[in-house]
Amino acid sequence: MAQPRSVPKCTRTTRAVPIDCSIGQAAEESAYRPKMIGYHESIGLIRPPLLRSAANYRGYDRAAIQTLHFVAEAACKRRRHDG
Repeated sequence: MAQPRSVPKCTRTTRAVPIDCSIGQAAEESAYRPKMIGYHESIGLIRPPLLRSAANYRGYDRAAIQTLHFVAEAACKRRRHDG
């Protein structure tokens, strides 16, 4: 059985991130599922997106993506330390 994707990969992407990206693009860039990004919003780890498209889609800025990268990296370091 495949491992759930809610645990981020232990690699950091170096690709340029668009300033206004959708939750799907943010998920691809950060290795988190969109649902997990929503969870991080709900607990206050990242700000809810201030940007909404005409179709009411969420738009994330570079700071939100960088925060997700930071959290993913910290989680990897913790798993290495604990395991």
